[in-house]
Amino acid sequence: MSKHLFHPILLFCFCQFSPGQSLSTSVLLSDWGFSDIQSIALAQFSVVHTQRGDRLSLRALYDAGTFADGRPSAGGRLDVADFREGSVNLLGGSYAAYGGSGGSAEVRHFLTSERTPAVDIRYDRSKGGYCGMWMHLYNSAAPLSARRYLDATAYGYLSVAIRGNQGNEKVVLKMADEAWNKKEDAFLVGDINRYISGSRIEKEWQTAVIPMNDISSRVDRKKLATLVFEAFAPAAGSFQLGPISFHREFPESLKVPVLETAVAQKPLQKGIWMWETQLLVQKRERDKFLALLKKENVDNVFLAIPHDSLSVRSGLTVDERTLGPLVRTLNAAGVKVHALIGDKDFILPEKRSFVRNTIRNIVEYNKLTPPADRFHAIHLDVEPYLFPGFASPRQSWFLDNYVEALAECSRIAHEADMLIGADIPFWFDSMDERTHLPIVASLGGVSKPVYRHVLDLMDNVALMDYRTMVGEENQIFLFATQELEYADEIGKQVFVGIETAPLPNETIVTLTGPLRKGVPRPAERRKYMLVIQKQNRLIAATATTGDHVSDFLARNRTGEDELFYWPIERTRKVEGNSLSFASLGARRLRSAMLASQFALRKYRSFAGFAIHHYGSFVNLK
Repeated sequence: MSKHLFHPILLFCFCQFSPGQSLSTSVLLSDWGFSDIQSIALAQFSVVHTQRGDRLSLRALYDAGTFADGRPSAGGRLDVADFREGSVNLLGGSYAAYGGSGGSAEVRHFLTSERTPAVDIRYDRSKGGYCGMWMHLYNSAAPLSARRYLDATAYGYLSVAIRGNQGNEKVVLKMADEAWNKKEDAFLVGDINRYISGSRIEKEWQTAVIPMNDISSRVDRKKLATLVFEAFAPAAGSFQLGPISFHREFPESLKVPVLETAVAQKPLQKGIWMWETQLLVQKRERDKFLALLKKENVDNVFLAIPHDSLSVRSGLTVDERTLGPLVRTLNAAGVKVHALIGDKDFILPEKRSFVRNTIRNIVEYNKLTPPADRFHAIHLDVEPYLFPGFASPRQSWFLDNYVEALAECSRIAHEADMLIGADIPFWFDSMDERTHLPIVASLGGVSKPVYRHVLDLMDNVALMDYRTMVGEENQIFLFATQELEYADEIGKQVFVGIETAPLPNETIVTLTGPLRKGVPRPAERRKYMLVIQKQNRLIAATATTGDHVSDFLARNRTGEDELFYWPIERTRKVEGNSLSFASLGARRLRSAMLASQFALRKYRSFAGFAIHHYGSFVNLK
């Protein structure tokens, strides 16, 4: 199960490298779909901070052709933002709070009481200044050479769902085209109150409809870049924004979308992953495991099928002499046992026969054993993003093969009337954090978001919803909503997974634009990523001093004429305790599940929580 499950976090800072430290890594370019480093338009590295020291790894490589021109309109409407994607809108544009000269603001995501995603902009300009929220109308992740601004000439109206915290707020709309954007400024369109029925922002949701003809000729509608929502009155307060769209015609029947509220009162289940199955052969360990299941009210166990390798063409087999009695004991305790199998290699076409045979072997085991010894279901842990090169132009190949492999497993299990489930990361429903493009796959000629393919194929999923923040912005809840909504529609079940294994802190380094050729001259507070190509290999290293540059060239026997680099300007820190409860403790874990449970219960598909995993959870203090 992957430890690298990230969601966009807009926290940028100077890279936290030790001044005397240079980190390096090396990868095969062909794994990432490249033959020449000079065609790289975006790269992302991770500096993993551990007790043994820091290490550098490559997370992503993309060329300029990766970035789409934008999302096509749905009939006469172009949806810009629905606030489901965590600081990225439907066009791939970032959005965030801004403030200056004494003004400040923050943006928080939430779901309304009707389960509609929205953002709350809290602001304070009581000391003067300006503040609000900006939103790009182009793919913010694209390098400048691939940037495409929004051509809005076909649209006559812009709609914005809005409500105030106390009513009668004054919020003005500004708009920028390419030229205004380069000046980091925007043209004043007007007070949003003018565009609302009743000419007043209320505490209830309303929709402002702004005629595009109100936009001055000083703004080029062929190259729209940014929307700005600036707070004016009262001096301190908040307002909320819902869906934002462009329309060809006046949206006569427009209203804020409301999702059906369905509070499920059924008892919740609770699951746990058990990877150390061999331990349970010992009576002492088995009794300890059973005691924990009883104490924590766990009634579903994802039990790993032991195996040595994936090289046996006949597939993994179930050893009924050891697993049979164990499954029988768990069944007798009222625990549903899911046969847990999986590896990233399951997606490879050359492994397809092995995967089919593995599923057939589990099905055959269930047919030939007494009911007391049978598995309740099969459970797949297949994570294609663990492959080198997943976050690259090759991503569609990995994802298409992933859903094809799951489809074959589903077909064989269902033909035998066996239930089957799978683990998926929460970010399969999001825009890709690096490219701001949807994460989609094609199966049988149908292209759709990957999480929807998986839910279509499986009876249940365990959503690896690895977040710990459950305060005012409950990330455990927010990051699960799209899977739960779709599972509600099609009648599937979702376990919301919580991580308890220790995860390291990381610094994520994102580099955009073409590589620069030559030798950088490190100065104080300037950092660089050095890059060279040796045949099919990319070699990279961080540099904070001139000695680092010289050492890198000498170590790789490379001349200055072969050296390329990026200045390191954009980084973000990911704390391990924002993903896992390992250092936060059992009390915080239970409190987080309790805090999230009420909101999650509003979905019929919410089966309960699943804890990853027994080996770490049993030692959680």
